Parts: sequence; structure tokens; C-alpha cells
Amino acid sequence: MGFLRVLLYQIHWTVVLSGIALCVVSLRGSRKLNAFLLAAYLVFIVYMTLMGREAGNGRLQLKLFWSYRLFWSNPKVRMEILNNIWLFVPLGTILYRLFPGIYIVFVPILISIAVEVSQYLLGVGLCEVDDVVSNGLGGLIGILVGVVVDWVSRDREAK
Repeated sequence: MGFLRVLLYQIHWTVVLSGIALCVVSLRGSRKLNAFLLAAYLVFIVYMTLMGREAGNGRLQLKLFWSYRLFWSNPKVRMEILNNIWLFVPLGTILYRLFPGIYIVFVPILISIAVEVSQYLLGVGLCEVDDVVSNGLGGLIGILVGVVVDWVSRDREAK
């Protein structure tokens, strides 16, 4: 799994490509496949956010949008924000395919909060509100991808 971390953190286009591929598989897959993808992807999120992270002192950053202010001036922060968004896009699409409905929007946010609290309690990474915002945005994008694909599919079937 160390190879996976290097692939996704150092070869940045692989994050986007793998996220798109996973969304396509989810949108084309059965309910059973999406249930498997959800379980596997949740394990992947835990791995990427909690396992093998640098130990810290339970660092906490509650200042909203502090990292977004550095988006254009700091390439490392920019990649962190974009990776946090992309990490949750496939999750949003998978959740939408399994549980279509308006309330599913809150699930990625709740998962992100759980990850951030775990990072704080375990003393790994940086527990920050901006990550919840980025992850929530990614989840919302993934859900919207599912909505748009369903809408286009229904429109094509009606013609």
C-alpha cells in the first residue's frame, strides 16, 4: 500500500484519473458492486487519511478557510486541497448510486468529520475544518455527477 500512497501523492494526475474511473464504474455498476465499492472505498479513505501519516501532537486548526487563502500562493497547500476534494468525489457518486436522495449530501461531511476527529485523537496529520469543507465539496461534486448522469440518461431514454 506504500506504493499506492506514492502513486497518489506524488503523481497527481493519477488522483484525478482514478477518481473518474471509479465514478464511471460506480455509475455503470450494479447495487451489489456499489455496496462493495463503498466498503472498499471507506477502507481506502481510512488508509489515506489515518494510516502511515506523520505522528504529531494532535494538531488542530479551527480557523475556517485558512488554507484556501494560500491556494494560489502555495503549491503544496493547493495540492492538499485538491486531493481532499478528489478523495471524496467517488464516495459521493457511490453513495448517490446506493442511496439516491437529498439527505445523502450529509454523509460525506459526517465521514469527513469522523476522519478529522480520529486524526486529532490519534495525533496524526492535521485536524482542520478546511478538510471537512474540501471533503464535503468533493462528496457534493460526486453526488452531482450521479444526478447529472441520471438526468441525461432519462432524457435520452425519453427521446
